[in-house]
Amino acid sequence: MLFLKDAHLISGEVVATDGTKVRANNSKKSNYSPKKIERHLAYIEEKTNEYLAALEQNDLNEKSVEKVKNICFCVLIIFEYIVNQCHFPINA
Repeated sequence: MLFLKDAHLISGEVVATDGTKVRANNSKKSNYSPKKIERHLAYIEEKTNEYLAALEQNDLNEKSVEKVKNICFCVLIIFEYIVNQCHFPINA
């Protein structure tokens, strides 16, 4: 819910419940203290930042590959121009 509130998708002012009855389960794994919640939120934030950094790195890599393709294409065009101007035979 914090993510939705931070993204301004919900106001977070009103919480409604529908009266559903749920069996209690108070094991250590399912019981959250404020400290445990803070650790979990910090973990989620860290993983989100790692994921966003990986996406950014991937974008940079894709841009680099695109630049290399463009350079190779330009070199090929220049090469063809030189061959055509100098009338060098190209052995296929």
